[in-house]
Amino acid sequence: MKDRSEAKMDALNAFLDGNPDPREYKRALAVKMALQGYPYVEIMSLLNVCAAFISKWKSNFLFAGVEGLKLAYRGFPGRLNPEQKEEIITWLQQRNY
Repeated sequence: MKDRSEAKMDALNAFLDGNPDPREYKRALAVKMALQGYPYVEIMSLLNVCAAFISKWKSNFLFAGVEGLKLAYRGFPGRLNPEQKEEIITWLQQRNY
C-alpha cells in the first residue's frame, strides 16, 4: 500500500503527463524537483524562478495537492445583462459587412 507522499507524487506525475497549461507545468515541475531533493539554487537556475516561487507552490501542493497548482483565475464577470447582450448581437447581425 502506498503512503500519502507516494500517492501525491503519483498525482503530480500524472498531472505533468496530462500536458497542463505551461504556467501550471512550471509550478508542478518546480515542486517535483524540490520534493526529489534538488537544491533550490539548481531549480531556480533551470526554471528561471525565484526561491519564493518554489516555496509558494510547494506549500500549495502539500496543502491542496495538484488542485493547489492549477490556475485560479476565472475571468472578469461580464458587464452586460442578458438583454443587452442579445440587443448587441441582433444589432451586429443586421450590419452589412
